[in-house]
Amino acid sequence: MPSLIFLTGAPASGKSTLARRLVAERPLALLLDLDTLRGQLGDWRADPASAGVRAREIGLAIARAQLAAGGDVVVPQFVRRPELVEQFRELASLTGSRFRLVALVSGAAEAAARDQPTRTTRTPSSSSPRRVRRPSRSCTPTCSRCSPGSARPATSR
Repeated sequence: MPSLIFLTGAPASGKSTLARRLVAERPLALLLDLDTLRGQLGDWRADPASAGVRAREIGLAIARAQLAAGGDVVVPQFVRRPELVEQFRELASLTGSRFRLVALVSGAAEAAARDQPTRTTRTPSSSSPRRVRRPSRSCTPTCSRCSPGSARPATSR
């Protein structure tokens, strides 16, 4: 019986890392990254909301085909809308697949260590790395680095 594994958690919680490991352990499993799909839609930044809806629709169709073929699907996704999880749960049920929802949780210190101010990333339209300045996130209400009134690093350009 195929499995649909939905990984959720805060940014920099390890969703993508865990997804890659899970897929590496499962022959012909699919790592379905909805953000990557959205980035592959032409001029998606002109209407990000519509692009997000389209990427979810495409992702669900891809997942349906993979599950119907007997393959596992791993979806690493920060959830802004709970109905997205329900759509994938329903898809697993309709295809006779197991559904697993995994929430990755890390402590404030671990999250802060992972969420460095800069990182190298690749954009969907480019294979060359570029440096990205990431915005600061508040890790705890009392953190001197993140609390209101403290100096914050520069945000994304």
